[in-house]
Amino acid sequence: MGLITAVVKRHGFDEKHGVRLDLKPFDPADAEKAVVIGSVEVGFFVPISWAKVNLEDQSVAFLLPLYTNHGSLLVRTDSPYQSIDDLRGKKIATLGQISGLYTSMQVLLRKMGLDWERDFELVSGPAPAVIAALERGDVEAGLPFEPNVSMLLASGKYREVMNPNQTWIQMMGSPLFMVGLAAKQSWIDQNRDTARAVKATILDATTYLRQRPEVYDEERELLGIRSEDELALVKQRMGKIFMPEQDPAMIRSIEEIVEQAVALGIVDEKPHRELFASV
Repeated sequence: MGLITAVVKRHGFDEKHGVRLDLKPFDPADAEKAVVIGSVEVGFFVPISWAKVNLEDQSVAFLLPLYTNHGSLLVRTDSPYQSIDDLRGKKIATLGQISGLYTSMQVLLRKMGLDWERDFELVSGPAPAVIAALERGDVEAGLPFEPNVSMLLASGKYREVMNPNQTWIQMMGSPLFMVGLAAKQSWIDQNRDTARAVKATILDATTYLRQRPEVYDEERELLGIRSEDELALVKQRMGKIFMPEQDPAMIRSIEEIVEQAVALGIVDEKPHRELFASV
């Protein structure tokens, strides 16, 4: 999300649409809470959190898709593991349970007949800890996210044994939605012109990120890109994670995420609300 808003400010997409984004950095869990309690007007949500707050009568709706799951299950290049099945019972470094990457894996593996928490020995922690565990050899595999995935692959020390997004596309025909731009429905109803402007602003930025590889040269310092090999992989991989506006296949895919979360007991039931607001 920091990359999206950096692009907004660099290119003045907010001013183009007559708004000024006042950026407030939060970690993911606190960012969702900030939307619910109204300390920010618009923020980001993952589908499972969307379901939980709507079941609590806190009506939150997505304005726009932002990005797909952009994690990757990596192993050391010289390891014997060729697939997720080969890693059963092995240690895997992952982000914590609140993260979109973790919950995505819960849902995805359930559809594959596996159990993310029972079939693997998960070692959870923040993003730097995931990378550190891989590099020290404390785990057999790790689930980092972009641009860290590209940087690790560029080193030649690691290879990908599973791409969650690609696996979901093969099963569902639509990307594995991870994060969307969201707001409380009451705010949207009272501020439709502003909601439309914010949506258009962020859509300009995600379109730019999807279609203009040179953006990664512009934002090289922000992303921490250190070499030309890393830059080349980031350009190849990162544009694919930013999503266009929703379509019926995407909506069905998100509903499947929520339904699988219900089956796993993560969410009590599927809310009877529209995922995306009409603005």
